Amino acid sequence: QLDMRAAQALYAMLAEMKAAGVSDVKVTSAYRSYEYQVSTYNSYVQKEMSYISEDAKRVFGQSYIQENYLAKKIFKLTREDAETVVQSYSALPGQSEHQTGLCVDFITSDMGGQLTEAFENTAAFAWLSQNAYKFGFILRYPKGKEDVTGYTYEPWHYRFVGREAATDIFVGNITLEQYLQLTSNQ
Repeated sequence: QLDMRAAQALYAMLAEMKAAGVSDVKVTSAYRSYEYQVSTYNSYVQKEMSYISEDAKRVFGQSYIQENYLAKKIFKLTREDAETVVQSYSALPGQSEHQTGLCVDFITSDMGGQLTEAFENTAAFAWLSQNAYKFGFILRYPKGKEDVTGYTYEPWHYRFVGREAATDIFVGNITLEQYLQLTSNQ
């Protein structure tokens, strides 16, 4: 279940979005149980083991894929490599922010039911980019910060951190990791 503070802020944020004319958006994922995350993670691993994806090429680089797979006429990842790829975009069970009840994933009708970077081209993303912090939410995995967050860019994934922290993160153009490091040094 979504944390009560996050849920209240989410409802207020969705109402403001609608009032601003952005109605083609809905929450596709919020709280996930441990069991659900196990299922999600395992399904991603199975998918990555079925072929060599663009994510695998991004994570390992073309030369690794060429030397360890294609040159050997192997066209499916090992489980170990598949798990490495999956961990670039999905948390291990027990480590998912969705299990905290503080995160939501947004989707629009033109996304075909899939969470893709296409979300960044929507009115919802444009609105969230400028207003989510006012409700205590941050874009959790921003573009260009993959080396800091440890995850690929996810324009659809927002985390509730409270207004004060969200404002500091927004104004400073930093990640939650950077914010936590700054505040722990004070």
